Amino acid sequence: MTEIKQAIKQTIKIDFVSDVACPWCAIGLGSLSMAKGWMSHRAQFEVHFRAFAGLDPIRASQVLAGNEFAEGVRQEEQRYQRLGIHSVPSMIINDQYLVRGAQPPEVFLDIFEKLSD
Repeated sequence: MTEIKQAIKQTIKIDFVSDVACPWCAIGLGSLSMAKGWMSHRAQFEVHFRAFAGLDPIRASQVLAGNEFAEGVRQEEQRYQRLGIHSVPSMIINDQYLVRGAQPPEVFLDIFEKLSD
C-alpha cells in the first residue's frame, strides 16, 4: 500500500502598508507577488492591505472631525509608527520582519525561506 503524505504549507501573514497614490507601492506589490509565486509550493500567504494617507484631505478631515473612524485610524497609525513605519510601501511579515521600500523579489524570498524552514 502506498502512503500519500500531503505537506502542510505554513501560512505567512503579510501586512502591506501602502498609499494608493504611491507608484513605489505598485512596484513593491509586484515584487511581493513574484516572490509569493516562487514560494507557492512551500507556503500560503495571507495578505492584509493597510492604508497610509492617500485619502481626499477634505473627506479625511470630515471623518476625523466627526469621529466616524477616528479612534480606529489613530490606533492603527500609532501602531505602525511604533513599528518604525514612516513611509510606504512597508511590509510587516509574520509580525517579525519589516521590509521598507520597493525591494526586489529576492528580499521577500529570503524572508519567506527563513520562515518556512
